[in-house]
Amino acid sequence: MEKAKAIIKSWILCYAALFLLCSCTSQEEVEIPVDIKKTDNLTILSANQPVDSLYLEREESFGSTDDTLVLVGGSSRNLARVDDNGRVFIPDRQQNTIHVFAPDGRYVTHIGREGKGPGEFLIIGSISISQDQLYVSDDKLRKINVFSLDSLIFTHSISLNREPQEDSQNERLSTVIPTTSFLVTNDGNLLLEAMSIFPDEVEAGSGSETQKKEQGIYNWMNENGEIISDVILSLKSQRGITENFRGLSLEISLPVYERPLIAVSREGRIYAAQSGEFLVKAYDENGNYEQSFYYPYENSPLDRDDLVQRYDHGSNSPGLQAARTRDLPETWPALHSMLVDDENRLWISTIVDDQEVYQWWVLDAADGQLLARFRWPRNQDIQQIKDGKLYAKERDEDGVARIARYNIRIES
Repeated sequence: MEKAKAIIKSWILCYAALFLLCSCTSQEEVEIPVDIKKTDNLTILSANQPVDSLYLEREESFGSTDDTLVLVGGSSRNLARVDDNGRVFIPDRQQNTIHVFAPDGRYVTHIGREGKGPGEFLIIGSISISQDQLYVSDDKLRKINVFSLDSLIFTHSISLNREPQEDSQNERLSTVIPTTSFLVTNDGNLLLEAMSIFPDEVEAGSGSETQKKEQGIYNWMNENGEIISDVILSLKSQRGITENFRGLSLEISLPVYERPLIAVSREGRIYAAQSGEFLVKAYDENGNYEQSFYYPYENSPLDRDDLVQRYDHGSNSPGLQAARTRDLPETWPALHSMLVDDENRLWISTIVDDQEVYQWWVLDAADGQLLARFRWPRNQDIQQIKDGKLYAKERDEDGVARIARYNIRIES
């Protein structure tokens, strides 16, 4: 009798396991777009798999002291960078200087100042670190100031003042306008972005809407400012719209439209995505396509009220006007941001129904396998992941922005 009960119990467990397997499979039955299916060397991955648990333990913060005011602000992805010694460099875009902190949170010094001379800034843009140098661009002076990490002294500048050029390599004639956005690799080469604009291709929409056809194109540049490659990558730019606001024609963008995401490893491997789909493409340092990995993802529905709330700060603005009147897509994009760390892992934030958080996915950059997932507040922008530490923006009890460091602990 006991033997019969044991056999029945084992069959029940088998059927239960089979039922769970079928349930997981049915949940994954998201229709994959035809154009994605046609992608060469594509790996389609399942999110329904066991993942490691990721814990973040707050260790230290970096910001204003009793003696020094540090104004953390600006582009959400360019608020801080960390060198190999654990020092934190925070650009202060209001005072036009770079604050330097020791790993234990002590304020060390500041480098650069406001002005037009060597090592000076009018508008601080992108900031990056490669081995023994700190690179900081100036959006107005169109240059990159380079500082030695050993001496914290200005060494040289790289001019970005190139005139717009006709793109003779493209079948459709366009104008190429260099930007001040860049990513830097371990050998000091910079992946420089430019905008390729097709002025003849304009879409008219409701009201005063126009849409320019633009692409972000990327070249390698050495530390002397010399372009050392042809265009190695071209990505569709975010849709821009023109608003007539208080008698002015202003070009803006809304976060509801798909945009390009790009990350570069320290060795120069390039990862690119369009935010509308969870599809990541990998290229070698010469722009040769290698592989793609794709996660079927159900984009969150878009509620106009949520978008209006982002722009409603008590007075009208071009963004608020557009959020209230434009035709909007039915869903948000799938992805918000993408970073690559020094352990060859991709950190990708996805847009979920909860408007207060992003869900972050940690992937093995070699094959796209999911390692861990966690939710993180939207208003605490993650800046960098390095040496097992995560650096993110936060606000103290007085509402002052700081950079916080967290220890990353991953357990199976």
